Amino acid sequence: MALQLAFVVGPRRNWANLGKPTIDSLGPLLGRDPGAREWNVRDGRIVDLGLHCVVDPALRYEVLIAVRGSPSG
Repeated sequence: MALQLAFVVGPRRNWANLGKPTIDSLGPLLGRDPGAREWNVRDGRIVDLGLHCVVDPALRYEVLIAVRGSPSG
């Protein structure tokens, strides 16, 4: 799977800390093994990952996230 994550953050946010929790929340997209915990997603399916960020001073501490996934290949 190819995955693109785009973040819009305020100037005081460390957006690099947002990648892992965002991916962990994508269970409906990535799938989970039977009996796995909620945050234990099949992230090994990601073979192409893009992380993008834009800083918007108006957001202060808020975060906007856009996710685009597609089959790889």
